[in-house]
Amino acid sequence: MKSSSLEPNNMVLSTILSACSRFRNLNTGKAIHDYISEKNIAMNSRLQTSLITMYLNCGSVDLAKHLYDKMMPKNIIASTAMVLGQSNLRQLEDARYIFNQMAEKDLDS
Repeated sequence: MKSSSLEPNNMVLSTILSACSRFRNLNTGKAIHDYISEKNIAMNSRLQTSLITMYLNCGSVDLAKHLYDKMMPKNIIASTAMVLGQSNLRQLEDARYIFNQMAEKDLDS
């Protein structure tokens, strides 16, 4: 990315983060997150959810929670990612809390 004049868009970044998530590559995922921050890239909900999912799959729950808490508006996809990720990490009370919030609020898809 750094040696080319082409800039990746949200779709490309989201795809790279999905690969990081699948292969549990936290270092590359963090580098992508840093790149997004350095370039002041406006994140759409898909990119935000990809970051959240990557952090959860790599075991960095605090970073995922931080992103999720800042996300406005929250959507059903990001909320489901949080519930699934926290359940997989055996953080059942936290997962149940988000699930209950989903039931109370009308989340966008």
